[in-house]
Amino acid sequence: MTEPAIGGPGQVFRITAGPFPAGTISTPTEVLIEIGAPDGRPLGPIVATLAPGARQLTVDYNQPDPSPEPSRPPLEVGRYAVHAEDNGHVCVASGMFEVTP
Repeated sequence: MTEPAIGGPGQVFRITAGPFPAGTISTPTEVLIEIGAPDGRPLGPIVATLAPGARQLTVDYNQPDPSPEPSRPPLEVGRYAVHAEDNGHVCVASGMFEVTP
């Protein structure tokens, strides 16, 4: 679900969910992406929209400015939990990434 799975504090982590079965997404669908910091506090949430007919969701996290995502401090060292889910629970994915010094 995340690539790379291990990277540094300034690394961009690509979060993906899918591929979803064809015909699953028939209307614009909001997907909530929750990221949990190593100490358990939530970072986010991030809301992404799947277009009708989409088979995969991709979001770049920790992208340096300028980006559409709010400016964030560098990530702390540790493991981050990632969970993505739409309101209908059709598109669900979980994973993790690790930040190393």
